[in-house]
Amino acid sequence: MAAWVTDVPNLDGRATPLQYRFLVAMQGALGIGNNLNKWTNEDFALGAKLTALYKTIPYSQKSRSQTELIGRVLLWVRGRS
Repeated sequence: MAAWVTDVPNLDGRATPLQYRFLVAMQGALGIGNNLNKWTNEDFALGAKLTALYKTIPYSQKSRSQTELIGRVLLWVRGRS
């Protein structure tokens, strides 16, 4: 499954935080489809942190239980915040 971090607001006009969009996209094959010219330094730092976390998850686990993966990611984010 491919999942993308995209720009906000989306077509519905909703704006969701960058961290949330990353966490959702990390449930599949993480892709970034944002206009990086609009990112702040904080956005780049968060993106780098979450991409590094994503790279530590073995490929076989990325297709396992999404609930388990979300739990592991949230624990990591809370521990690093």
